[in-house]
Amino acid sequence: NLESETVAKLAEHKNISALKEASGNISQILETARLTKDKIDLFSGDDNLAYTMLSLGGKGVISVASNIIPSYMSEMCSAYFNKDINKSMEMQLKILPLIKILFSEVNPIPVKCASRLMGIIADDHMRLPLTRFTKPEEMKKVLSELNFM
Repeated sequence: NLESETVAKLAEHKNISALKEASGNISQILETARLTKDKIDLFSGDDNLAYTMLSLGGKGVISVASNIIPSYMSEMCSAYFNKDINKSMEMQLKILPLIKILFSEVNPIPVKCASRLMGIIADDHMRLPLTRFTKPEEMKKVLSELNFM
C-alpha cells in the first residue's frame, strides 16, 4: 500500500504517469485523487470500486472481472465517459454479486471456474498450491442470474 503523500511525491517523477489504486480505502483514494489531480492517471485496481474511481476522475479499471466479461466492463467505463452516468452506475451495481464471488478465493481460482462454466476454457485445472474453486454451483448460479452464461 502506498500512502497518498508518497503517491503525490511519485507523481512528480517524469517516468510515472499512472497508478493502479487498489487500497480499497475510500478515504485514502479521495486523498490520493486530491493530491495527484492532473499529475497522474488513476485506475481502479478494485472491481467493486471501478465506478467510484471513475467518479473521482479515474481513467479506467485494471479488472479481474474483465477476464470473463471484458465487453461488459468496457461498456461500463465507456458509459461513464460518454456521460451516461446512471447506466455506468447501474452496471456496476448489477455485477456486485459476481465481483463478490470472484474475490471469495485467491485469484485466479474463481476466474478459472467462471471461465470454464462460460465455455471460455475447457478445463479449470490448477497447479499446486492452487486448487479448484470450492463453490462452483454458487458461481454457476451467479453467472446464470446475471445472464453471463
